[in-house]
Amino acid sequence: VHALWILHRLGSLDDADLVKSASNADALVRVHAMRLLSERGEWPESLRNLAIAGLNDTSALVQRAAADALAPHPDPVQLRPLLAAIRRVDDGDPQLRHVLRMALRNQLRAVSSPLNPPEGTGTLMRLRSEIGDRKNLRILADVSLGLRTEEAGSFLLSYLEESKTDRELLTRCLRHAARWISEEDLDALADAVQTAVSYTHLRAHETEAAL
Repeated sequence: VHALWILHRLGSLDDADLVKSASNADALVRVHAMRLLSERGEWPESLRNLAIAGLNDTSALVQRAAADALAPHPDPVQLRPLLAAIRRVDDGDPQLRHVLRMALRNQLRAVSSPLNPPEGTGTLMRLRSEIGDRKNLRILADVSLGLRTEEAGSFLLSYLEESKTDRELLTRCLRHAARWISEEDLDALADAVQTAVSYTHLRAHETEAAL
Protein backbone atom coordinates (compact mmCIF):
# COMPACT_ATOMS: atom_id res chain seq x y z
CA VAL A 1 0.00 0.00 0.00
CA HIS A 2 2.75 2.46 0.92
CA ALA A 3 4.54 1.67 -2.32
CA LEU A 4 1.42 2.54 -4.31
CA TRP A 5 1.16 5.96 -2.69
CA ILE A 6 4.87 6.63 -3.18
CA LEU A 7 4.53 5.79 -6.88
CA HIS A 8 1.49 8.06 -7.07
CA ARG A 9 3.32 11.00 -5.49
CA LEU A 10 6.25 10.46 -7.85
CA GLY A 11 3.88 10.43 -10.80
CA SER A 12 4.96 6.89 -11.64
CA LEU A 13 1.73 5.00 -10.89
CA ASP A 14 0.24 3.92 -14.20
CA ASP A 15 -3.22 2.57 -15.00
CA ALA A 16 -2.00 -1.02 -15.12
CA ASP A 17 -0.81 -0.72 -11.50
CA LEU A 18 -4.26 0.46 -10.44
CA VAL A 19 -6.03 -2.31 -12.32
CA LYS A 20 -3.77 -4.91 -10.70
CA SER A 21 -4.22 -3.41 -7.22
CA ALA A 22 -8.02 -3.27 -7.61
CA SER A 23 -8.10 -7.06 -8.07
CA ASN A 24 -5.71 -7.85 -5.21
CA ALA A 25 -6.84 -10.56 -2.78
CA ASP A 26 -6.28 -8.16 0.14
CA ALA A 27 -9.29 -5.88 0.65
CA LEU A 28 -7.04 -3.17 2.13
CA VAL A 29 -5.10 -2.98 -1.13
CA ARG A 30 -8.36 -2.73 -3.08
CA VAL A 31 -9.56 0.06 -0.81
CA HIS A 32 -6.42 2.07 -1.49
CA ALA A 33 -6.70 1.38 -5.20
CA MET A 34 -10.11 3.09 -5.10
CA ARG A 35 -8.70 5.97 -3.06
CA LEU A 36 -5.92 6.41 -5.58
CA LEU A 37 -8.52 6.47 -8.33
CA SER A 38 -10.24 9.38 -6.62
CA GLU A 39 -6.95 11.32 -6.80
CA ARG A 40 -6.79 11.04 -10.58
CA GLY A 41 -7.96 13.90 -12.77
CA GLU A 42 -9.56 12.86 -16.02
CA TRP A 43 -10.54 9.20 -16.16
CA PRO A 44 -10.23 7.03 -19.25
CA GLU A 45 -13.06 4.54 -19.69
CA SER A 46 -10.96 1.73 -18.22
CA LEU A 47 -10.53 3.53 -14.88
CA ARG A 48 -14.19 4.56 -14.77
CA ASN A 49 -15.16 0.93 -15.26
CA LEU A 50 -12.73 -0.03 -12.52
CA ALA A 51 -14.43 2.30 -10.04
CA ILE A 52 -17.89 1.10 -11.08
CA ALA A 53 -16.76 -2.49 -10.58
CA GLY A 54 -15.67 -1.52 -7.08
CA LEU A 55 -19.33 -0.95 -6.20
CA ASN A 56 -19.79 -4.72 -6.53
CA ASP A 57 -16.84 -5.68 -4.35
CA THR A 58 -17.43 -8.18 -1.56
CA SER A 59 -16.01 -5.68 0.95
CA ALA A 60 -18.23 -2.82 2.09
CA LEU A 61 -15.10 -0.72 2.67
CA VAL A 62 -14.10 -1.13 -0.96
CA GLN A 63 -17.63 -0.25 -2.06
CA ARG A 64 -17.49 2.90 0.06
CA ALA A 65 -14.10 3.88 -1.38
CA ALA A 66 -15.41 3.26 -4.90
CA ALA A 67 -18.40 5.54 -4.25
CA ASP A 68 -16.03 8.20 -2.91
CA ALA A 69 -13.98 7.88 -6.10
CA LEU A 70 -17.02 8.20 -8.34
CA ALA A 71 -18.40 11.25 -6.52
CA PRO A 72 -15.93 13.83 -7.96
CA HIS A 73 -15.90 12.20 -11.41
CA PRO A 74 -19.52 12.56 -12.57
CA ASP A 75 -20.75 10.83 -15.68
CA PRO A 76 -24.26 9.70 -16.71
CA VAL A 77 -23.06 6.12 -17.10
CA GLN A 78 -22.56 5.94 -13.33
CA LEU A 79 -26.18 6.71 -12.38
CA ARG A 80 -27.63 3.23 -12.78
CA PRO A 81 -24.73 1.39 -11.05
CA LEU A 82 -25.07 3.74 -8.08
CA LEU A 83 -28.82 3.19 -7.91
CA ALA A 84 -28.25 -0.56 -7.98
CA ALA A 85 -25.60 -0.31 -5.25
CA ILE A 86 -27.92 1.68 -2.98
CA ARG A 87 -30.60 -0.96 -3.36
CA ARG A 88 -28.16 -3.69 -2.31
CA VAL A 89 -26.97 -1.99 0.88
CA ASP A 90 -27.68 -3.88 4.06
CA ASP A 91 -29.88 -1.99 6.53
CA GLY A 92 -27.13 -2.40 9.09
CA ASP A 93 -24.68 -0.27 7.11
CA PRO A 94 -26.09 3.29 7.09
CA GLN A 95 -22.65 4.77 6.47
CA LEU A 96 -22.26 2.96 3.15
CA ARG A 97 -25.78 3.99 2.16
CA HIS A 98 -24.97 7.61 2.98
CA VAL A 99 -21.75 7.63 0.91
CA LEU A 100 -23.55 6.05 -2.05
CA ARG A 101 -26.39 8.56 -1.82
CA MET A 102 -23.94 11.46 -1.76
CA ALA A 103 -22.16 10.04 -4.80
CA LEU A 104 -25.47 9.75 -6.65
CA ARG A 105 -26.43 13.29 -5.64
CA ASN A 106 -23.13 14.60 -6.99
CA GLN A 107 -23.71 12.81 -10.29
CA LEU A 108 -27.16 14.33 -10.64
CA ARG A 109 -25.96 17.77 -9.59
CA ALA A 110 -23.24 17.74 -12.23
CA VAL A 111 -24.97 16.12 -15.19
CA SER A 112 -28.54 17.37 -14.84
CA SER A 113 -29.59 19.86 -17.48
CA PRO A 114 -32.39 22.42 -17.15
CA LEU A 115 -35.88 21.31 -18.06
CA ASN A 116 -37.01 22.03 -21.58
CA PRO A 117 -40.82 21.85 -21.35
CA PRO A 118 -42.78 20.02 -22.50
CA GLU A 119 -40.22 17.37 -23.43
CA GLY A 120 -38.47 17.35 -20.05
CA THR A 121 -34.95 16.74 -21.29
CA GLY A 122 -33.26 16.92 -17.88
CA THR A 123 -31.50 13.91 -16.47
CA LEU A 124 -33.97 13.34 -13.64
CA MET A 125 -36.95 13.51 -15.94
CA ARG A 126 -35.34 11.12 -18.39
CA LEU A 127 -34.61 8.68 -15.57
CA ARG A 128 -38.21 8.92 -14.41
CA SER A 129 -39.44 7.86 -17.84
CA GLU A 130 -36.78 5.17 -18.30
CA ILE A 131 -36.96 3.59 -14.84
CA GLY A 132 -40.41 2.28 -14.07
CA ASP A 133 -39.20 0.79 -10.82
CA ARG A 134 -40.83 2.19 -7.68
CA LYS A 135 -37.79 1.58 -5.45
CA ASN A 136 -35.45 3.40 -7.84
CA LEU A 137 -37.85 6.34 -8.08
CA ARG A 138 -38.04 6.56 -4.30
CA ILE A 139 -34.25 6.63 -4.07
CA LEU A 140 -34.13 9.38 -6.70
CA ALA A 141 -36.80 11.34 -4.85
CA ASP A 142 -34.85 11.10 -1.61
CA VAL A 143 -31.60 12.18 -3.29
CA SER A 144 -33.35 14.99 -5.19
CA LEU A 145 -34.03 16.69 -1.87
CA GLY A 146 -30.35 17.65 -1.95
CA LEU A 147 -30.62 19.30 -5.39
CA ARG A 148 -31.55 22.96 -5.42
CA THR A 149 -32.83 23.12 -8.97
CA GLU A 150 -36.11 23.66 -10.76
CA GLU A 151 -35.75 20.22 -12.30
CA ALA A 152 -35.51 18.63 -8.86
CA GLY A 153 -38.69 20.43 -7.82
CA SER A 154 -40.49 19.28 -10.96
CA PHE A 155 -39.27 15.72 -10.51
CA LEU A 156 -40.48 15.62 -6.91
CA LEU A 157 -43.83 17.01 -7.96
CA SER A 158 -44.22 14.32 -10.62
CA TYR A 159 -43.14 11.71 -8.06
CA LEU A 160 -45.85 12.84 -5.65
CA GLU A 161 -48.45 12.75 -8.43
CA GLU A 162 -47.59 9.17 -9.36
CA SER A 163 -46.47 7.54 -6.11
CA LYS A 164 -47.82 6.92 -2.64
CA THR A 165 -45.08 7.40 -0.08
CA ASP A 166 -44.65 7.65 3.66
CA ARG A 167 -45.62 10.79 5.56
CA GLU A 168 -42.09 11.95 6.35
CA LEU A 169 -40.80 11.79 2.76
CA LEU A 170 -44.04 13.23 1.41
CA THR A 171 -43.76 16.28 3.67
CA ARG A 172 -40.12 16.83 2.69
CA CYS A 173 -40.95 16.47 -1.01
CA LEU A 174 -43.78 18.99 -0.75
CA ARG A 175 -41.53 21.49 1.01
CA HIS A 176 -38.72 21.12 -1.53
CA ALA A 177 -41.02 21.18 -4.56
CA ALA A 178 -42.74 24.31 -3.29
CA ARG A 179 -39.39 26.07 -3.02
CA TRP A 180 -37.97 25.13 -6.42
CA ILE A 181 -40.75 24.50 -8.94
CA SER A 182 -41.58 27.01 -11.68
CA GLU A 183 -44.65 29.23 -11.50
CA GLU A 184 -46.24 27.08 -14.22
CA ASP A 185 -46.29 24.13 -11.79
CA LEU A 186 -48.04 25.89 -8.90
CA ASP A 187 -51.48 24.56 -9.79
CA ALA A 188 -50.08 21.05 -9.98
CA LEU A 189 -48.50 21.58 -6.56
CA ALA A 190 -51.86 22.58 -5.10
CA ASP A 191 -53.38 19.40 -6.53
CA ALA A 192 -50.54 17.35 -5.05
CA VAL A 193 -51.19 18.88 -1.63
CA GLN A 194 -54.85 17.95 -1.79
CA THR A 195 -54.01 14.42 -2.85
CA ALA A 196 -51.48 14.15 -0.04
CA VAL A 197 -54.05 15.25 2.52
CA SER A 198 -56.59 12.69 1.38
CA TYR A 199 -54.05 9.86 1.15
CA THR A 200 -52.06 10.32 4.35
CA HIS A 201 -54.67 12.11 6.46
CA LEU A 202 -52.15 14.79 7.25
CA ARG A 203 -53.55 17.39 9.59
CA ALA A 204 -54.02 20.79 7.99
CA HIS A 205 -51.26 22.44 10.01
CA GLU A 206 -48.75 19.73 8.95
CA THR A 207 -49.43 20.39 5.30
CA GLU A 208 -49.17 24.15 5.79
CA ALA A 209 -45.87 23.68 7.62
CA ALA A 210 -44.53 21.71 4.67
CA LEU A 211 -45.13 24.72 2.44
